[in-house]
Amino acid sequence: MSKQRNTYKLSKPILLQLRKKGNDQCNKCEKTFYENDVVAATSAKKHYCYECALKINLVTGNVGEDLCFDAIISETIKNITSLSSKSGIGKNIQKLALLIIKEAYHNQNSLSKNPVGLAAGAIYLACMLHRYDKIDEVIDAFSVSRRVVMKNYGVLVRWLAI
Repeated sequence: MSKQRNTYKLSKPILLQLRKKGNDQCNKCEKTFYENDVVAATSAKKHYCYECALKINLVTGNVGEDLCFDAIISETIKNITSLSSKSGIGKNIQKLALLIIKEAYHNQNSLSKNPVGLAAGAIYLACMLHRYDKIDEVIDAFSVSRRVVMKNYGVLVRWLAI
């Protein structure tokens, strides 16, 4: 089984969680983590500073790309595919929703902690941009509430400046 890895900027709440668990240092060089440090983590619960993660090939060396394709975005992309098939929308809308997510993560690395809601918001935005006329049926097919869809839609619109 391959180990999953995440690369993210440490927010204050995450840093406090790591400190509680005694994991607020790099497992390789023992450098203490601070808020907004870029950290790579493995599924084995090991955390590395970006420099050490680069040395042991956990990251690509392109911080923007590494932050963009963390576990949440990959989960969101899977959810877009799943929700698209459930709601019966076309491939063009699905492709646009995927582009929306990738661009939004490129602009802002922490959009939402709810990958299903974010996927639903991206599909809703893609439907709006395509002027899809059965948008209510699409929302009804989602496994999240209309409120969650609209909240994530608003976040995406804000970060994409649409």
